[in-house]
Amino acid sequence: MSKRKVELQKVCSTGKDFLKQFNFDYCADRYRILNTQKAALVSKMINLRELTNVYNQETPRLLLSLWLTQLCLFMGFEAIEIQLRQTSEYMYEEIGMLNLAELTLLFHRIREGFYGEFYGKFNPQIVLRACREYRKERGCIISKMSTNQQNEILNTLYSK
Repeated sequence: MSKRKVELQKVCSTGKDFLKQFNFDYCADRYRILNTQKAALVSKMINLRELTNVYNQETPRLLLSLWLTQLCLFMGFEAIEIQLRQTSEYMYEEIGMLNLAELTLLFHRIREGFYGEFYGKFNPQIVLRACREYRKERGCIISKMSTNQQNEILNTLYSK
């Protein structure tokens, strides 16, 4: 068992505990100072794929679904459960490598309209486009880093 897994399970023994604690508002407050993509990227916070390894496949998807629900509440939109569930599935495929600080920054930017407007209703395509754009920007940042920094990021992504 990895050190990160042990540390996380000390804080939240189950995926359900994790979901209760790491809601968007908690993460927004916790990661407020990591307000640039590079700062969030190198923060070494747990990423969505690691959540799968620590808990189960549902935990990161439920986290994304809960955060999407909070986004809809914030924006005053209604969304049906199937939209949220499927959008969270696609998001996990697209941005499973993001850590919680990066995910928080992405959701902040979506709320601010950084990646487009919703025009009065929840639009999964805008959310998924935002994920792709964020990932592209992230790739540009990583490409400018030293080889050692790049390896550190890769080791975090693929360590078990």
